[in-house]
Amino acid sequence: MAGNSNDLIYTSLVRPPLIPPYSPLSQPDALSTVLNIIAVQYRDERELELMQLKRDRQIAEGQHLVREVELAEAKQQRETQKQREITRNRYEWARHENELRQKREREAEDRRQQRAADRRSSKDPQDGEDICPLDDDNLNRFLNPQTSRDYPRDYVYSERDFSAPSCRAGQEAK
Repeated sequence: MAGNSNDLIYTSLVRPPLIPPYSPLSQPDALSTVLNIIAVQYRDERELELMQLKRDRQIAEGQHLVREVELAEAKQQRETQKQREITRNRYEWARHENELRQKREREAEDRRQQRAADRRSSKDPQDGEDICPLDDDNLNRFLNPQTSRDYPRDYVYSERDFSAPSCRAGQEAK
């Protein structure tokens, strides 16, 4: 700023100086000091404005981040609730399926017991004994399924079929 003394002389020749010549500000050192003070004040004000803008921006970003965090938490809560609902539905469905399976098993067992009771109670009208699949008539059907019309071709005898007293007596006799 010391180089401004030539400018000061030039401007004072062209137009009257703004600062009276007898003023302490008319000295180049004093003028540069005042200009430095004004520049520092302007710089400080500008820095203060920039700091204020920066703080406002950080606050806005912070609010934006808070909003993002809130949205993320809400999304996470929705996902958690959805997973709980899915788990609850799976549990309900599995429980329902288990109840149905148990019911079918009970009904199947009841039918098996009923068939076994029916077999035990069925008597051959001629001799009054249980019907044995190894009787001559049934044995022929078993050995020649293509000639049999009473049993389907894929009929398989189970051990229960041979539990009739007449079968046991026939097997013991052999």
